[in-house]
Amino acid sequence: MEKNLGNKKTRYDKMKKANACCDFQGFPGLKSYLESGDSCNQIKAVIHRYEKSLKIAKQQADKQEEMQAYLGLGEAYRFSNQNEKAIQKYKKGLEIGREQGYKLQETLAFLGLGDAYRSNNQNQTAIQHYQKALEIAGGQGYKLQEIDAHLEMGIAYRLNNQIYMAIQHYKKALEIAGEEGCELKEVNACLELGIAYRLSNQIEPAIQHHRLAAEMAKEQRHNLKEIDAYFGLAITYEWNNLNQTAIQHYEYSLQIAIEQGYKQKEAQAYLGLGKANRFDNKNKTAIKHYEKALEIAIEQGYKFEETQAYLGIGGAYKSNNQIQTAMQNYQKALEIAKKVEEKYEETIAYLELGEAFRLNNQIQRAVQHYENALKIAEERGYKHAETRAYFGLGEAFKLNDQTELAMEYYQKALENATEHEDQLDETEAHLGIAVVYRLNNQKQKAIHHYHKALDIAKEQGYKQEETKAYLGLGVTYRMSNRI
Repeated sequence: MEKNLGNKKTRYDKMKKANACCDFQGFPGLKSYLESGDSCNQIKAVIHRYEKSLKIAKQQADKQEEMQAYLGLGEAYRFSNQNEKAIQKYKKGLEIGREQGYKLQETLAFLGLGDAYRSNNQNQTAIQHYQKALEIAGGQGYKLQEIDAHLEMGIAYRLNNQIYMAIQHYKKALEIAGEEGCELKEVNACLELGIAYRLSNQIEPAIQHHRLAAEMAKEQRHNLKEIDAYFGLAITYEWNNLNQTAIQHYEYSLQIAIEQGYKQKEAQAYLGLGKANRFDNKNKTAIKHYEKALEIAIEQGYKFEETQAYLGIGGAYKSNNQIQTAMQNYQKALEIAKKVEEKYEETIAYLELGEAFRLNNQIQRAVQHYENALKIAEERGYKHAETRAYFGLGEAFKLNDQTELAMEYYQKALENATEHEDQLDETEAHLGIAVVYRLNNQKQKAIHHYHKALDIAKEQGYKQEETKAYLGLGVTYRMSNRI
């Protein structure tokens, strides 16, 4: 991909004046919040400011200011995870925009509604709103909003596991951003393409796009995006089992975060270092990094990072076979997630507690926690977490010699994985089904599923699963005297 930006910066500056409301230009409180990387202490002040603006606008019958206040409140409520309130405010803003013929603000309202629905895990509804924003932006020549619509629609498709569609929208965003000289949005498009390519197991294009994002962000001195690019590279290297290279990139991120005083990014870098060291079986080092992240999170009030730190510490202790200590940390993560209504983290905490109880041979308690995770995952549409819950229940019932129930849940995991084209989960499901058939002395069926798992594992390069499939086949053939 060639980078030929020429004199586009001048064109972009002119465009910013023409599109004063774009890129949060109309929302100065949120703009500074977004640029700071630290959100916890600013949202209430922003909401208060817009509520005052709204009151004054209504008194003065100033429709433009009233609409702007509704859009600002929508943004603020969305960033504080109050999506229903955000949707209400965006709809009010949209209503005024349509009545008054404010096309740009109508576009922003559709974008905001898309973001709020996406945050609420209603990805299909989000896509519909982004599509409306895209239609208006394309028709009116609002290039920046057109880029945003493609980027945000790409994210919604990605979250819906429609990776091909996501890539198409990211590419379109990158193309328009390049033509218009919108350098920051070029970086964003490259970051999103990196994620999408990684999720579709296209490691080289993922690395290329994250590297390009890092280079461009460094040139633009956009430190937050440079950090995000290094995070993206680190995660991609983790996926490729290159943990030392991942650690190096988390360290680059950490260095920038410390130099620039970005406390939230610093906490996130420590979380990444904890995870990479845990994957590298360096659990003591992992715990040290997680504890540093936890310290910052508690000091700064970052509840999400605090929850992640407890989950990470729990995972490291679990890997060290210190199950009781792992449980204590998972329980703390669960308590915080419930308190701040972080449903995804609550689901993960239930899953991890389920696994810890299973490893501790407390099967009934394991089942209870897996069922709690499954309930939330089904309600919220967390498909991968739902599949994990099915796996956990399958394992628990298998250990309890309830092979019929175990088979039922492995089959559900397989259906979920196949439907959402998650080939790693599909491989694991075939392995689980094979084991249950083998335990039931149905050797031919076991062999069939081991071969299914082996085919996918070899095709996708899942070395651990490939080994499991070969071992399972060896055991089953030996039982059949077909050595």
